[in-house]
Amino acid sequence: LLLIPLPLRGNHLDSAARKLNIIHCLNHFLPHQVAGTEVYVMALCKELQTLGMNAQVLVPHYNSGVGDEYVYEGIVVHRYAEPSVVDRSLIMGRRKPDGLAAFAKLLQSLQPDVVHFHGLGGSNGITYHHVSLAKELGYKVVFTFHIAGLSCFTGSLIYQEKVACNGYASPIKCTRCVYQAKNLSAVKTHFLKYASQLGYSLGYDASRWQNSLGTAIGFPFVIKQRKKILQQLAQDCDQLIVLTNWYKKVLELNGISSHKLLYLPQALPPQGQRVDDKNILPTSPILKMVFVGRIVYSKGLHLLLEVVKQLDPQRVELHIYGQLKDEEYAAGCKKIIDAHPHITWKGVLQPPDVVATLSQYDVLCIPSVICEMSPLVIQEAFAAGIPVIASDVYGNAEQIEHGKNGWLFPFKNAHALFEIVNDLLLHPEKFSLAKTNLPPVSSFTNLAQKHLQLYHTLTEQAVS
Repeated sequence: LLLIPLPLRGNHLDSAARKLNIIHCLNHFLPHQVAGTEVYVMALCKELQTLGMNAQVLVPHYNSGVGDEYVYEGIVVHRYAEPSVVDRSLIMGRRKPDGLAAFAKLLQSLQPDVVHFHGLGGSNGITYHHVSLAKELGYKVVFTFHIAGLSCFTGSLIYQEKVACNGYASPIKCTRCVYQAKNLSAVKTHFLKYASQLGYSLGYDASRWQNSLGTAIGFPFVIKQRKKILQQLAQDCDQLIVLTNWYKKVLELNGISSHKLLYLPQALPPQGQRVDDKNILPTSPILKMVFVGRIVYSKGLHLLLEVVKQLDPQRVELHIYGQLKDEEYAAGCKKIIDAHPHITWKGVLQPPDVVATLSQYDVLCIPSVICEMSPLVIQEAFAAGIPVIASDVYGNAEQIEHGKNGWLFPFKNAHALFEIVNDLLLHPEKFSLAKTNLPPVSSFTNLAQKHLQLYHTLTEQAVS
């Protein structure tokens, strides 16, 4: 990889008195993908601009040999050429993405003071190679954990699909969990458990075979490499940001120093103004439920549909907002929706409209089947003046107190979800308690100021 000589970036100036240039790197951005990370980065960039900083976005231009740029909501989005053909060697990390050189050239042309990463891709997206390269080029590097994928291969933090995991990455333990998630037969699972443990104990890495069987048997080495990447990430970054206390503990359990970790909790973007005139009780005899999220298995929409289709359509209605990301899964959900007129597909909800739209409903449901990091939509629901029913996983439970500002049910337990909804139908006065106990939402302006303070601290360290 040929690198262009670094230009002088003006570090002789007092960083507090000059306009810092912050480049935010992630795998996708609005309007092409609308999800929590993208909304978070957009809000952060806008607030940093308001504070007088230069905040831009850098993403891959997938399947393209040329880069380009566009402007979204006043934010300049740079796309570097990323022509990589996704094959086995790339997926397994045997080679680097082809777009790495284009990333380096573009990054140097932008002359950032800080490069802030918001996630790593699995193959041809932003990878740990990009983080290491940014550090090698001499920039201050920050990383925010928006998902748990670096410490959990399935990304769910649910051990063997049954119980919440403590998050410690162990090659054998995590391999068994991956096998369970694949829904393999008992015979295949037993064979793979024996073969993988034997191979790992002998130090034989079957994942180097050029087939899926080798990958399966050698999975402990894949997990070991994933943990090595996490350790390398901590070494290359000047600061790691976590959105939740629970994930901070997971990272510490995996050997990440607490001194590298900065807890900055989730906040509400500026466009999400709190609705203060929300009625305490449902305004009609019909309980109006709403789901907001990507239409993928991990978000658990299928569980909610199974529950609502059993309820009296004269008493309950469900509206669904979300971006279709898995066509096969979405098709299965739509079959249920089309067969039940009290369930309605409403399309994609744009970020500025979320809080105002949520205020039209009685309750938001988040039936996640994985451990969410810290769903922004919970903050948006509280701002809209409505409580939340959610699966009892780490990211949800850190924001919701059962029976106080919402209700929690065991993940993947449709019967428990049914019981909660049915109880609310029988006792609508419970909304009174929940709605009066909604917590204040955090200001994204304050969150951006904390980021700015961090950026100044890092750049001042570079000067000294």
